[in-house]
Amino acid sequence: MSEQEGYTLIELLCTLALVGVIGAFTTPSFLNQVAYHQTRESALTTLAALNLCRSQAITSQRDVACDIQVNTGSLETELHIDLDENGTMEILAANEVEISASLVDYSFTNINPVFNKFGFIEPDTSLPTQIAFCNLRPSAPDSDYVIELSSSGFLIFNEVASGGC
Repeated sequence: MSEQEGYTLIELLCTLALVGVIGAFTTPSFLNQVAYHQTRESALTTLAALNLCRSQAITSQRDVACDIQVNTGSLETELHIDLDENGTMEILAANEVEISASLVDYSFTNINPVFNKFGFIEPDTSLPTQIAFCNLRPSAPDSDYVIELSSSGFLIFNEVASGGC
């Protein structure tokens, strides 16, 4: 009799069933982590753009406008400054982050704070005092973020419990 090498059909089916069970348990956790990181990335990108605008206004001693827009599938930030002092604002920097609308929600669609040369936000009654980034997966705990804008130009980044938006 010759010995055969390989796996039996029963062994392959058991292995496949085990992989399926493990996948069924880990998929929801993986999706929560994806939503958590997309929400955090969106919030931190916005915070970085606002901090860049403020620091650029202070170092250049000129007004700097920060344009942040939420479009379908992306978060766009632009930094505008009047470099040659002719009264027109030119784009100094731009960034775009891909986001999933099914995972992240925002409390704004467009904000345009203007930082003056001292780093203060120019008064604008239409400017929100808070920008919220909400994770749309309710099973992901502590994954909502709020950026608070103060007239002094300071930006406060807070992580809040899910449902805090």
